[in-house]
Amino acid sequence: MGAGFRQLLFYDEGDKLPGRSLSRPFRVIQGPHGRCCLQVYNGRKIGSFKERDMLHDIAPAAYNNDISFRAPVLEDKIIIYRGKQVLAFVEGDTMRAPLFADLFDESELEKIRAIYLFAVGEDVYFMAEVPDETIDAVLARQPYDASSEMDGWAFLPLQKLIEYHPKRERFALMVGHEYWNWYESSQYCGRCGAKTEHDRVERMMRCPACGLMIFPKVFPAVIVAITRPDGKVLATRYKGRPYANYALVAGYCEMGETVEQTVHREVMEEVGLRVKNLRYYKSQPWPDSSSLLFGFFCELEGDPEIRLDEHELSFAEWLDREELLTDNDHSLTREMMGVLREHRETDFCIVEATAQA
Repeated sequence: MGAGFRQLLFYDEGDKLPGRSLSRPFRVIQGPHGRCCLQVYNGRKIGSFKERDMLHDIAPAAYNNDISFRAPVLEDKIIIYRGKQVLAFVEGDTMRAPLFADLFDESELEKIRAIYLFAVGEDVYFMAEVPDETIDAVLARQPYDASSEMDGWAFLPLQKLIEYHPKRERFALMVGHEYWNWYESSQYCGRCGAKTEHDRVERMMRCPACGLMIFPKVFPAVIVAITRPDGKVLATRYKGRPYANYALVAGYCEMGETVEQTVHREVMEEVGLRVKNLRYYKSQPWPDSSSLLFGFFCELEGDPEIRLDEHELSFAEWLDREELLTDNDHSLTREMMGVLREHRETDFCIVEATAQA
């Protein structure tokens, strides 16, 4: 995008632009579906907002989840979970998953039934059932002691991984748990109850009895930042959850909905408001709930009175932007709050202008 654009306005060839002054700098570029796109400038320079390092921001490493059926080698990594904890070697503020070589020798490796997960950069990750005695032997060989800062092996709570580096390893262990949950919950057919089998072509569990195909499930959801004409922003707090800081309106897509329709429905359900001028920001995978989050900025349409859904939320109020949190929690919500604090939400393209009835 060029410097200083305000928003992208799509139009078809031959359309007129009533009321649109073209005396300001602009350019026309190719838009989606063969339409043209008028890029209107307002003199501000986009890009001064510093984006956060979100969970999936692992560059220069790349995440590659193409399926593979190759066997592991000793230099590959194996991810081992116990509930919501993961085995890692901790060294100061860094950690890593074990290599197969940390647990097995060459002859033992041939007996391990491992499942290929993905690659992050040059590192390849597997999951496998490992006997408890093998894990306990590794832990006993060099246990981690946080009190004396001794390096070693430990089961780390997943929610504590944010405290460790490198980012790429943190991301791998979080996403690995998402896959682990899916494999664990897909061992039996939900239709007939038969034991499922691993497909040999794609990442899928197949029922040999009734033919049901079970694919990894990702749940689309929206994060919605709402502004009103005086500049205030709607902040919420969830009800009955450990997370107690400010949040934004959020919710899952339902069958038959677009993400834009989800924005309107969730805003109406949670706070009883109508919104317009939806601007898409960006997306973020959230492994803890197997969600794919879509961030939207939008504007209040009509009455600003909040009608709180007390089953979902404990709090919803219009706040000054300076009250929004800036702590480093690596989430899409926090990055969107940073955009709001800098009054940059109108730098993004309007994808839907009208409010729903």
